[in-house]
Amino acid sequence: AVLGITPRVLQQELDENKAVVVDVRDDDFDGGIPSCIHKPSEVFGVTDLEELAEAHAGRPISVVFYCMLSQSRGPNAARKFLTHLQKKYPEFECSVKVLNGGWAAWAEWEAEQEEAKWLR
Repeated sequence: AVLGITPRVLQQELDENKAVVVDVRDDDFDGGIPSCIHKPSEVFGVTDLEELAEAHAGRPISVVFYCMLSQSRGPNAARKFLTHLQKKYPEFECSVKVLNGGWAAWAEWEAEQEEAKWLR
């Protein structure tokens, strides 16, 4: 199953090198989560699925997809990736996730973290 992940937990996983992030926004991409891989949903296909699977299927990490709000493009890409893994890499170790609230939630969370630093 595709799981959800919060911005806070995703940041922890990124800090521990336990996550790879895939941004599937199209022309609304204007920079994303640091270290994200940009794979526009309009052209996200078999080659992209295979590249991601080959690189990460055997790793015990999270492969996290997101778009602006993670309501359509992010979840669709995550489901495609999970299906690809199940068919081609049945012994896969990675977990497939969607960032809850997408880029909008990440940006809001990040702003809150910055604000908290100033208040300390």
